[in-house]
Amino acid sequence: QEWNSTVEQLEAEALKILLSEDYTEKEHLNLTNQKICLLQEEVCCHMEERKALLQEANNFFNAAGKALDALEDIENYFRILNSEGLSLPILAMKYEELKEEIKSCTASTLQKGQTLVNKADSH
Repeated sequence: QEWNSTVEQLEAEALKILLSEDYTEKEHLNLTNQKICLLQEEVCCHMEERKALLQEANNFFNAAGKALDALEDIENYFRILNSEGLSLPILAMKYEELKEEIKSCTASTLQKGQTLVNKADSH
């Protein structure tokens, strides 16, 4: 916001000078003003890209936190299973269920992380 305000003030001052009758280098000032406008647009574009990337990173970390919570629940359930003295076939079946649950709760988070890394690498 501060950046935009400063640029707008400079543009207003430049416009005043351009409109004044006595300024001899109007063309130079006009070109400089155009360059400033282009730079402002470029900076705003980069800032919007950065904002989008930061929002995506925030979404990833929120998803990672939820996945970690789910993994902790699975770990606790795993400990309970081990302490119950279940038969090997039942334990094997439960472990397979837990394995699928782990895949389920981490797959989308891992995908979000990979997408985020790829986007960050391309910037």
